[in-house]
Amino acid sequence: MAATDSSQSQTIPSHSKTAWIIGASSGIGSVLARKLAMDGHRVAVSARSAQPLQELAADSANMAGEIIAIPLDATSFEQFQQAAKQAEEILGPIDTVLHNAAIYCPMPLSRFSASEANRIFSVNIETVTNGLDVCLNTLKKKPRQIIITTSPSGYRGMPGGGAYGASKAALITLAEGFHAEMKAIGIDLRIINPGFVDTPLTSSNRFHMPFLMSAEEAAGRILKKFWKGPFEIYFPKRMILPLKIMRILPTGLLLRLSKKLTPPDGK
Repeated sequence: MAATDSSQSQTIPSHSKTAWIIGASSGIGSVLARKLAMDGHRVAVSARSAQPLQELAADSANMAGEIIAIPLDATSFEQFQQAAKQAEEILGPIDTVLHNAAIYCPMPLSRFSASEANRIFSVNIETVTNGLDVCLNTLKKKPRQIIITTSPSGYRGMPGGGAYGASKAALITLAEGFHAEMKAIGIDLRIINPGFVDTPLTSSNRFHMPFLMSAEEAAGRILKKFWKGPFEIYFPKRMILPLKIMRILPTGLLLRLSKKLTPPDGK
């Protein structure tokens, strides 16, 4: 699991910060890494697929900052530990760790599979818990902030998204539960709840996705509040605010609403 350093002829700007993005081979993670490097920051990128990461690192040769590729299966705690040591050795103290690794597949009851549900939980939750342990116990210096990409599907259970929504609900609850304790030791624990973004993750959806935006636009919105901002970055507001209201609906009312949204054939 060798790190790939991009050859930089220019001097890294004095305002440069360091970030480590886990789940950066495509979509928001990939675009955000590019934007950060273009702004002069130094970024380690990790994912299972090595080639996209190496392409990111090579592209950063012409950017103000740099991108370092560190391939990683984030479900392996041992690999995560080794990757953390490499990232810190190359970049020095890491300011921000972004947990962005995730998988998704629509799973109505008619297609329920224990193995697939467990795979979703493993990738979406275990990668984050592995990362939190590494940030607290492996890195020589704790990061200033840890950001977790969650999902508004974690606000309340909805038809077709039980397993994925449950995994994201777990992350939201985890972040809310640990936020105060993290703050007390100098770590700002935050979450990102984006709406529908046109990425490989959403390509399997066969329903209308309101307010669908590009990964470029989503990464741009995140970048505005990446280094410092509220506990929750969410967008677009006209989609997310109604979903936030659903969080306070009585359970009985929510279940009646879910029944109306469930197709008769369960597909």
